[in-house]
Amino acid sequence: MLKEKRSEVKRYKYDAVGHQYLDYLCERGEYERAACQSVELLGKSKDAWENHFFKFRQHGQVKVIDQSLQT
Repeated sequence: MLKEKRSEVKRYKYDAVGHQYLDYLCERGEYERAACQSVELLGKSKDAWENHFFKFRQHGQVKVIDQSLQT
């Protein structure tokens, strides 16, 4: 069973680590760096984007995430 789900497990770990890294950058106030990394780390996950966009909004950093999406 685990062999069949191996790619799912790897993807889950990659996503979890990516989200933790973005949280870490935001906690350190490195919003521009987090915004640049978001495109690669969040991919096309609507839920992940909503979650991280909300965090940027809470800290008044919507402009930063918006700029990274335009490039």
